[in-house]
Amino acid sequence: MKPWERQDNESSPAFEAFVMYRDTQPRSLRKVSESLSKSKSLIGSWSKTHTWGQRCQQWDNELDNASQQTQLDATKEMKRRQIDMAIEMQRIACEAFKLLRENLSTKTISADNSVRMADIGAKLERLNRDEPSSIERVQESDFSKFTTEELFTYRALLLKSGHAE
Repeated sequence: MKPWERQDNESSPAFEAFVMYRDTQPRSLRKVSESLSKSKSLIGSWSKTHTWGQRCQQWDNELDNASQQTQLDATKEMKRRQIDMAIEMQRIACEAFKLLRENLSTKTISADNSVRMADIGAKLERLNRDEPSSIERVQESDFSKFTTEELFTYRALLLKSGHAE
């Protein structure tokens, strides 16, 4: 039995009051008392006996977990959809490249648009596979003027940034 469900030792009126308390924002024993035409002391007693505060906290956690899961599911679906779209764009670009290579003309996709589509498709796929959308390279440098300590510091920084192995 979940804490926000009716408890074994909880009467129907007490549970009805709990549900109203749980689902009202901001939560107020006074408002529940007034809404149900029950004494504030009775509502307070039910709240204490049936640990409404603790149960509401667990309810709030459950709602938050469900909301997070919904967001995760939506993000996964968005990534799947965008990866599919990126792959399809790349497939179309490959077909256009084949046509261009065979010296066939097409009025629907120009060479410039084919290159753009391939670039965008590749970037979308990389982005949705959590890969960087561009590849950066450390330029060649003259390290002869660095001290040994400076070289070790530089290497440590590169390792920390993920730009060195």
